[in-house]
Amino acid sequence: MAVVETRDLTKVFKEGALGAVNSVSLETREGEFLVFLGPSGSGKTTLLRMIAGLEAPTSGDILIGGRVVNDLTPRERRIAMVFQSYALYPHLSVYKNIAFPLKVPVANANGSRLPARSSASRPSSCSTSRSPTSTPNCAPPRARSSSAFTAA
Repeated sequence: MAVVETRDLTKVFKEGALGAVNSVSLETREGEFLVFLGPSGSGKTTLLRMIAGLEAPTSGDILIGGRVVNDLTPRERRIAMVFQSYALYPHLSVYKNIAFPLKVPVANANGSRLPARSSASRPSSCSTSRSPTSTPNCAPPRARSSSAFTAA
């Protein structure tokens, strides 16, 4: 997993209005699980969408693995989001929901297909054992209720 960092990240949808995200600076640690909590309309999803590359920031920088990724596509960032509702892929595990966009071929700007990654490999620190002393399983049966992201 890569370290994800934002530096003074801002998103304003309507000029002159208060931004949806205002000067957010954060840095994850290697292997850290980060969750954003807050009331509806507080900018959680907008922040995640900017990190994932689905929304362009008005200002500030997004770094993944120490590299500024503001101008990279979501696929080039090798990052995925998991939404708090089951609306997208309720039949898939959390792991498969995260891996799905990394496996699906996409078209580039000129319309030609880019090859899909051969597989989204499970991090070596994951275990399939569920004993109390083991490493947590990285593919629980279903997402419960959270918004999160992961970087490959």
